[in-house]
Amino acid sequence: MYVQIMQTTIVNDTSHLHIIANKSERFILKILDVQGKLAKTITHPLNSGYQHITCSLQDLTQGNYVMNAFCGSAFVKAIRFQKN
Repeated sequence: MYVQIMQTTIVNDTSHLHIIANKSERFILKILDVQGKLAKTITHPLNSGYQHITCSLQDLTQGNYVMNAFCGSAFVKAIRFQKN
């Protein structure tokens, strides 16, 4: 699995991820604040091939975050972003 891009690293209410998956798998996003506390978890089922996922981030407060992407239990990528 490969997370291509996260559209805009400065987000308001939503963000978009482009993902290429080798097989059907459960995709998990764990969003941490700058202190390392879990702010939100998003779980999304994936089919094999290209996927476009829209993530709702409106419930996060303003600040800096790290989005950790997992395919099943395997870590894939960390993405930093700022919530306005």
